[in-house]
Amino acid sequence: MTSEAARLLNYRKFDEDRVTLSTQSDPVHVNGLGTVVLVSLYDQRNYSGPRATVVLGDDAEARVSAALARLAVPGAARAALAVPVSETLGLDEAVFEEWMFAPTDADETRRFASLGLMSERFPAVEERVSRVYGLRLPRHTAVFAAFLHSLDDHERRALQWLGLSGWGICDYFADGGLDRTGQDGLDERLHCRFRRDPAELVTVLGGGSDGLHYGLWYDDPAELPSFIAYNYARDSAETWTAKAPTVLAQVRRVLDDALSDEEGPDKYWTLYPLRGALDWFAAADTAACEADDPPRWAAAQRPPGGVTIGAVLPPGAGDPRNGEVDARLDAYRGDETRTRQWIAEATAELAAGEPAFALVVGRELHWLDADAYRREAVELLAGAYRALGRDALAGIAEVHAAHRDLPSVDVLR
Repeated sequence: MTSEAARLLNYRKFDEDRVTLSTQSDPVHVNGLGTVVLVSLYDQRNYSGPRATVVLGDDAEARVSAALARLAVPGAARAALAVPVSETLGLDEAVFEEWMFAPTDADETRRFASLGLMSERFPAVEERVSRVYGLRLPRHTAVFAAFLHSLDDHERRALQWLGLSGWGICDYFADGGLDRTGQDGLDERLHCRFRRDPAELVTVLGGGSDGLHYGLWYDDPAELPSFIAYNYARDSAETWTAKAPTVLAQVRRVLDDALSDEEGPDKYWTLYPLRGALDWFAAADTAACEADDPPRWAAAQRPPGGVTIGAVLPPGAGDPRNGEVDARLDAYRGDETRTRQWIAEATAELAAGEPAFALVVGRELHWLDADAYRREAVELLAGAYRALGRDALAGIAEVHAAHRDLPSVDVLR
């Protein structure tokens, strides 16, 4: 029995607990191979040792039992650290080919159904985002929601292994998602908004460690988002972008990064089913983008943003003074006199109809998250956004400033 063989392989210790044999993945059925599992034999002192994905054939239980008996001999497990683990276990090592992960008829049926369902839900979600956020929702979010909805257990585990999950406004696409509201009367725009997130970032995808989250980036609420941006909220919390045009494209980049590792094809074979699902939805993602207007600011030239993505500003908005960003960031932490001078200059330029510097200083002070400048940060931000005709971003900045100390960013209930 393959399930019993997998159980026998999981977390066995030898040579006075100095060497461990353990499975590193769940057993998975792969077309053309049968049940496979990633196994590692390693030294407890430095975790070095051989690893391989092995095939659990019909006689795997007997072979594994015999291997365990051999490893139980004093010194045998340590000696086996220098031998391929498939040889030690007497099992065939899996060799993967692309055709093994081709979609089945069941996959096709499930994915078409999910795509149809989320396409039906899109108009209502679009209306909710427009009404609550004052922002335009791109159609590619429905394709991403369909991708998530369609995942089988293996694909879902692969996505979790990458540390990714649908989040933020993606929650509206879930069953009953539009019935959810802000708990305790909180504004829904606070959902998945970390304390140093810029107003332009609207979360749609959760990441892995350090508070990583991805969002739609809105340079201008009158336009569709320019690309996907990301922020490590529990690290230094700057906002970056690789300019992935859609959420699905961003997931693909994370997957490709994992598979580009030297050991990628062998070590991360459990990700192959997810790659197949992404390939399947790629055409729908392209079609969704073609059905929308091209994002106006996606290819715009941007000045260095310092702590966030450089702002796209119209002619006549004034001088953002981007070349001084490093000096300002240093001064904010210890030179209150100089900081107050910059705030006064930005305020005066905003009153004169030139909001560029106010926007830049407001964003920097918002990121700094210092109580001494909290009021000035939101006043500069909201004033600059409104002067630029970006009222929806001003509203987000104001509600965020009023609730930055919430204990959790999970606001919808």
